Amino acid sequence: MVVPTGWLPELEDWGFLASATAPLFGAPAGFVPPPSMSFRGILKVENQNPLNSCVGHGLSSGLECLAYLKSRVRVQLSRMFAYIAAQRATGIKTDDGANIAGGIRAMAETGCCEESELPYTGRYFNQLPAAAVEAAGKHRILGHQDLNTYEEVRDWIAMGKGPVVFGVTWYRRLIDCQGRVTPDALRGGSVGGHCMVFAGYSGEKDSAGDLLLDNLNSHGTGWGDGGWAQWTPDAIRRALDQERRSRAFIGITDITGFDANRLIDFSKVV
Repeated sequence: MVVPTGWLPELEDWGFLASATAPLFGAPAGFVPPPSMSFRGILKVENQNPLNSCVGHGLSSGLECLAYLKSRVRVQLSRMFAYIAAQRATGIKTDDGANIAGGIRAMAETGCCEESELPYTGRYFNQLPAAAVEAAGKHRILGHQDLNTYEEVRDWIAMGKGPVVFGVTWYRRLIDCQGRVTPDALRGGSVGGHCMVFAGYSGEKDSAGDLLLDNLNSHGTGWGDGGWAQWTPDAIRRALDQERRSRAFIGITDITGFDANRLIDFSKVV
């Protein structure tokens, strides 16, 4: 089975990713994370097939998370715009995928327009309409931070900073994921690099009391649990322990400091 992916670690700008462009801040004393910050039912599950546009899907879904955290508004952003903008930042002009660094630069400098401005048709092109570029400025990120431990990934999400866009080796065992990713899925044969997004958590914890994190993929509702999967903390640690140039976990944000207004109990969102 051919599974489209599209993250290009061999073209990644590792130096840029390692240099934080987002303000560094922590949680106030006595901070208690919300019991749930799940975006299931808020973000739409999409299918990138047949394009290698996973970076565009991961980034556009990430910006949708930021829009909801900021104003509680559900908005669907253009994954095609995010894909092509990421490619243009790196000089790629064919449907060969993209790198995350190019996408981060594009989402900060240009932003991402809404889906209605540039719908996803499954047909590749490499030009961005002027009207879509102008509309993209409404949805931008402020910056990013490279995350290198499970705790950093968890805390970025739990503090309401935003989602975590990540690139990993796409192992064949992940293709048949039934809704939970464990360390055992991260070995064996692979089909390249793939970009997705960690968007919250349901509140479920492992035996050590650590939160499982919710991962939205771009392979349609037939993958995982309706398009989503929960990663165990040990699976995230295993992914982060892999060779540096085969994985990237990047927090994106649109805020300069801690904002308690972003911390609602998502289990109560209808």
